[in-house]
This record gives sequence, C-alpha cells and structure tokens, in this order.
Amino acid sequence: MIIGPNGSGKTSILEAIAYTSILRSIKNDSKNSIIKNDKDSSKIKANLINNGRNSTIDVILNKLSKDYVAINDIKVNKSSQLLEELSITLFTPEDLNLIKGGPNLRRDYLDDILSLISLNNYNYIRQFEKSLRQRNILLKQVTLKNYNNYLDTLNVWDEQIAKYSTILVNLRKNLILELTPYIQEEFTKITNIKKDIRINYVSSVGENILEELIDKRTEDILRKTTTIGAHRDDMEIILGDLDARRQLSQGQQRSLAISLKLAMHRIVIDKNKKIPVILLDDVFSELDEDVSRSLLEQIYDYQAIVTSATKPLQKILVSKEVKMLNGECEQ
Repeated sequence: MIIGPNGSGKTSILEAIAYTSILRSIKNDSKNSIIKNDKDSSKIKANLINNGRNSTIDVILNKLSKDYVAINDIKVNKSSQLLEELSITLFTPEDLNLIKGGPNLRRDYLDDILSLISLNNYNYIRQFEKSLRQRNILLKQVTLKNYNNYLDTLNVWDEQIAKYSTILVNLRKNLILELTPYIQEEFTKITNIKKDIRINYVSSVGENILEELIDKRTEDILRKTTTIGAHRDDMEIILGDLDARRQLSQGQQRSLAISLKLAMHRIVIDKNKKIPVILLDDVFSELDEDVSRSLLEQIYDYQAIVTSATKPLQKILVSKEVKMLNGECEQ
C-alpha cells in the first residue's frame, strides 16, 4: 500500500507499472506529459516473477525519438508481447463513471477485456482502429466535388472497416454473454441486492454495415468523420427493470462499476489461467465505507498495489507499506 497526500506522486508509481503492461497512461495523458518537464526521456524498469520465472521489462520513453521497449534485453516489436509478461486490472476514480459516463468508457471496457484474453482479439481491435483512422484521414481530403477521385480508396477502407467492425461487434456480444454472470455475482456480493442484471449491446448499424457505410458517405464527407461502426456502439445495463445509467442512485452506479471491474479481473483469470496484478488508485475517497470494505474483501486473495491518501478504516493485510511525500518514498 502506498500512502501519501494528493500530489505526492502515488499515481506516478502506478503509471510506471501500467506502462510496462499496456504502454499507455492510466489517465490517458500524452507520453510527453509523463516525462519530467526538464528531461528528454524517462526510464522504467520492472522485475517480475511469474510462476517462479524471473523476467525484466525495460521501457524508455523519449520526447524526441522513438521509444525503446525490451523484455529480458530483447527489443519488443509488438505491444501485445508485454501482456504476455504482465497483465493488470486497474481501478481508478474515473472507473466509477463507467456506468453513468459516455459510451466510449463502456466500449473501452469491453475492448480491454478482449485484448487481455486473446492476442487475436487484440490484433482485430488494432486492425479496426487502423482502418478507422485511415478512413477518417481520407474523409478530411474528400469533398463532394472531388469524390470520384477518391472512390477506389474509399471503397478499400469501407471494406476493411466493415470486416473488422463486424468481427469486433460479434466479439463484444459474445463477451457480454460470458461476462454477465460474473457481474451479477460481484454486484450481489458488494450490495446484497439480488436483482437480475441484463446487458444489451446497442449497435450503430444493422446487419449490413458495408451498405450503410456507402449510404452514409455524403454525411461522412460533410462531417469529416465515420459516423457508424463499432466505435459508435454502446452497451445498456439493466438492473431489475431500471436503466443503470439513468435510474440508479449514484451509490448503486458506483457499486455496479466496481462489479464490472471485478468481473473483468475474474474472467481474465479464468480465460488465461494467469492472475493480473490489481492496481487500485485512490478510489476509497470516492466510496462509502461498506463498498470500500466489500471491495477490499473481493481483492483480498490477489496481489494488489493500492494507493490512498489515508489508511483505509477497514483492516487489510498489507505486506508492505510505503509512505510518499513530494515524490519521495519513505519505507
């Protein structure tokens, strides 16, 4: 457990750990904002033990040149290789908006799980993102007057988006079916509320996305962006007969959000037969005592690195406690 006042640098430690797994900021900050202002680079070194096997991950972030990533001193060419060495389940205060926040949070939640449980899934998501990015770049160049000049290229990217969007939507729908019982169980444990949870996938397209992409071309050209596809979808969560996003109390929404994250942790374990490290970033300040206690009980048997401004009121087994002040650790 890492304890220290706000601004003491607690989250920076979790940022470093997360970067050695997912190569991105847990707060979605830019790479340059993570590197110290007066420095051109930053280095992270992680020593891991997996089932008795030692390994090392090195990450060097550079402001002016390409980053360097290596596992056991061998350069890594694909970020997915890091997930094989270290997977994480991250809890942040922002995750408490998973229910009431925008659709992008729920899409990212599903895609993060898909990436963690299968390298093929990870690659499909990257292919979809690449196709979407390329089509949007093209749309910024196309006008209704020069449309015919770009028709062949547009057809190519439409076909790619249709292909990978269809794959991704099917993966998400199947995941929801598998994930719902986990969410149900975790929510009941946390709240003692025994109501059915249903999750509906809300798609932005019908059965033939390619035809709809073609039909939407004029609108997309005018708006300079792709208006339909897997990147516009959402999931609707129903507790009993109540829409979780609009009709639950804030406390119930937060409990449900935590249930989603705990379900994510459990399904990754069951699929991969490996246990992710839990990173818990100062969420206790946002939760009431009962929910905090339930969360601690659920993660009791897992390796967790927890940050907090103060010691939790609940008793928790801590193998090591580190105090932080002004970016310095005091053990």
